[in-house]
Amino acid sequence: MIWSPGTFEIRELAPEMDVPVIHPWFDLPHFQYWNMAGMTTEAVLSFYKTMQASLHKWAWVGTKNREICFVIECYNPLNDEIAKHYQVVPGDIGMHFCVAPATTNQSGYTLDAMRHVMHYLFNVVNAQRVIVEPDIRNEKVRALNRRVGFEEVGPISLPSKQAMLSIATRSAFEVTLTHSGRI
Repeated sequence: MIWSPGTFEIRELAPEMDVPVIHPWFDLPHFQYWNMAGMTTEAVLSFYKTMQASLHKWAWVGTKNREICFVIECYNPLNDEIAKHYQVVPGDIGMHFCVAPATTNQSGYTLDAMRHVMHYLFNVVNAQRVIVEPDIRNEKVRALNRRVGFEEVGPISLPSKQAMLSIATRSAFEVTLTHSGRI
């Protein structure tokens, strides 16, 4: 089975409109690694307004049937702490990804969403490589990352966590599209 994009739409995160939807997610157990639990709506709104005003960070939401399904936060690694931990090359884009809490049991949903994100970053944003640094304890996300072509470079210490630096190239991602299987 070959995967193709089209399940989701991606648009710029609009803080005033989207924060009321995504703010409650951050207090749920599987969002613990985002370090936003307990933040007020106003604090989350301020966080995303600041991000959207930045020249080096930005956020998008993925929607399906006009409902927000996931959030993507991206950043330029040259302007981030991560640059101290690997050799940044032109075209690198750092990424954080979280999926909305499940309302139904849909096998493969998170993998499909992540594939859509990766396709977007490589084919619309024109990233050459995608860089992620999930919490080293977050085995589920690390497994998902490997499923879409990320190679784990190694553990790194960031101010907010011990992370697993991982890098995906377009070709490594594309190889994974011909493999079936679900997360």
